[in-house]
Amino acid sequence: MRSLHSWPTFPLNLDPPSARSLTLLFIIQEWISSLQQLEEFRAISPNQSIPSLLKGMEKLLHFSRENPFPKKGGFLDRLCFYSEILLQASRISDESIPIILEEMLHFILSFKAKLLASKKRPVPGEELQAQAGILFQVLEQKFHAFFTALVPFLQEARTDENVLIFLLEKKHILNRYLGSRAIEEMLHSFFPAGLSQVRAVICEGFTRRGFTSFLAEKESLIEELEWEAPCQPPPAIL
Repeated sequence: MRSLHSWPTFPLNLDPPSARSLTLLFIIQEWISSLQQLEEFRAISPNQSIPSLLKGMEKLLHFSRENPFPKKGGFLDRLCFYSEILLQASRISDESIPIILEEMLHFILSFKAKLLASKKRPVPGEELQAQAGILFQVLEQKFHAFFTALVPFLQEARTDENVLIFLLEKKHILNRYLGSRAIEEMLHSFFPAGLSQVRAVICEGFTRRGFTSFLAEKESLIEELEWEAPCQPPPAIL
C-alpha cells in the first residue's frame, strides 16, 4: 500500500529493539534538520511581507492538526510520528518528549495566529521582530530539552552499533547545537570502561552481521573520538 506520508514508515513486524534504534536515527536526523530550518527561518526579516513569513512558517507547522493525512508535514509532524513509535518500542515510560513537542506546537501556532492577525491590523516591524525573537529563543530551548529527554533512550540503545556510528557521524553538528564535547561526554557516561568498550560494541555488531568492509570505512570515526575522562561530572545538556 502506498504510504500517505512523505516520510519513511515502518514495517508492522519490526521487533522493538530494531524499531527503537531505527526511530532514534530518524529522530536525530530530523532534530538536526529542524534546527537548520529554524536558522533559515530566523533569517527572514519581519520587515518582509507577511506572506513571506507565513511561507517560512509552513516548514515548522504541525499540519496534521488540520489534515490527518498530510502529504508534506512540518518538523513537528515527523518528530511526533517517530517519537510515538520510539515510545512504543522502548521500555522507558518517560512521557516528557510528547509534552515538549506539544509545547513547541503551542508556541508555533500562537506566532502563526499573530502573523495572520497582523494582515488585518498592521504591526510595527520592531514589535514583530521582538515576537519572532521570543519564538526562536523558546524553540531553541525546547529543542535542547527534547534532546535531554532523548538521552535515556540513547542510553537504552547504547549497544546498538548503528546508533553509535550515527552519533559519531553526526558528532560535530550535534556538538554545534548542544555544546562543545556534548556527545563525547554523553558517550563517556554510557561507557565508563573507556573508548575500548565503544570500539568493542561497534566492531562486534558489524562483524557479527558480516559488514566488515563497512566497519573498515567507519574506523576513522572511532579513531577521531577524543576520549578524556572529565575532571568533574559532565554538565547536563540543556
